[in-house]
Amino acid sequence: MLWAYLIAATLGVIFGLRLKVPAVVASSAFIVVGGTLAAAFVGWTIGWAVLAAIGASSIFQCGYLVGLGLTCLAARYWAQSVPATRPGLLVRS
Repeated sequence: MLWAYLIAATLGVIFGLRLKVPAVVASSAFIVVGGTLAAAFVGWTIGWAVLAAIGASSIFQCGYLVGLGLTCLAARYWAQSVPATRPGLLVRS
């Protein structure tokens, strides 16, 4: 189960770097449904299967927020490193 959480966090960061909120909502729903079915298939009780799937979905969403934060930091860095091309723009140093 640790691998599932690690994969969910990694995918969340990747989604945060590239995709928008609707993709995250759909992916979270897929994780909950797919994770519940997969865990129930291997013999977990439904309660533990749902709990593990919701945990994976939460970790996925936290990873998305980390990726989104990295995207914002990168955009801020690149905006500061590009010189102004018009004379009226003020660029902080």
